[in-house]
Amino acid sequence: MSRPMGGQHQSAKSAQLRLGVFLAVGALALIVWSFSALSVQAAQLAPTATPTPDCPAGEFWDPFMMRCVLIKRECPAGRIDVNGDGTVCEVVDPVASPSFCLTWPAGPALTTVGAVECALPLQAGGVPLRLSGSVGCLNVTRRPFPRAMVNIPVEFRVTAIIPPALLSGIAFGDPGSYRLSATDPWATEGLYLHERYGAVTTDSYGQQAFDTRALLAGDVYPYPSVNNVRARLAFKMATAADELNWSTAGFPHSFQGGLSDWAKTTYAWSSFPLPGSADYISLLGPALNGTNSLPAFKVTVESRWDLYLYAEWDEFAVNDAHAYVLTSHRQIEVRVGPTYTSFRAWDIRQSLTGAAGIYCNAAQGYLPIPVIEAQTVLR
Repeated sequence: MSRPMGGQHQSAKSAQLRLGVFLAVGALALIVWSFSALSVQAAQLAPTATPTPDCPAGEFWDPFMMRCVLIKRECPAGRIDVNGDGTVCEVVDPVASPSFCLTWPAGPALTTVGAVECALPLQAGGVPLRLSGSVGCLNVTRRPFPRAMVNIPVEFRVTAIIPPALLSGIAFGDPGSYRLSATDPWATEGLYLHERYGAVTTDSYGQQAFDTRALLAGDVYPYPSVNNVRARLAFKMATAADELNWSTAGFPHSFQGGLSDWAKTTYAWSSFPLPGSADYISLLGPALNGTNSLPAFKVTVESRWDLYLYAEWDEFAVNDAHAYVLTSHRQIEVRVGPTYTSFRAWDIRQSLTGAAGIYCNAAQGYLPIPVIEAQTVLR
């Protein structure tokens, strides 16, 4: 018996529905699988995140430079940026300008060797730095030489300052030593500050000078306000051409001159020791045989000298960029102390043997002048 046509139609429709459901489920599964695969692939392609590195104190991580960079700071106004990053800020160390000094002896008397000390306002360990200077030893030429005669004029003249190399037993730098001035024939100079104390540096003109950083011992960052000091003392002869004053021990009179012209005097008696005159006689007079053995008058020449301080230095400050910079170079010439009196003189033609005690003695120096009686021959 055949099935009804309606039943066949229902069976076909049910089959179609089951096929549609199957296809829909399969499509959904495909879509889910595709999204899952894409997610896995994206996860595989994504870069791994890198943590930010830790930087030292005072630095930060720059992601563009890919390194630690200093944090820029500014030093306060008037302070030096030592490292250029604001981490160390220093002030300028105040150092006094060497524009004056205090002398000893205060004058007008001089020490035996004619030396003067002058204390600067610069101190090391609480002790002032000192300069020294000495008056020049005058070279006296006279005629006749080596002996004079009674009632015959004796003439004296100062010709120059004796070169330091001819000073007997006085090493350069010792009290009584000096160097001749390069510009003034009647001036002497002492050691420079850097020659006496060391700590040599170079100033803004390329000259050797004293480094004041040596005075800031214990300062890790020494920045002196004054540095590169060149300082020395100089004695200038202040006596005018006709003002040299000559005198002879035991004689009441004196005579003047001896620079622009000859100074002259005569002696009415010989230098042979007479009773009561021994204190005025020297036994170091030059003889014809070159020895210093004749009795002689003590003749002194008094000269006057002015003392000057010559100094120059560099000055430093802080600019707007917090840099330690040179601001100026200064130099001064200052007279210090009174006018000093000196008797430092010698005739370099005379032997120095046995004469060291009075040779160029600035306080009591003298020239031994032997004077003899005239001799006649009776026929």
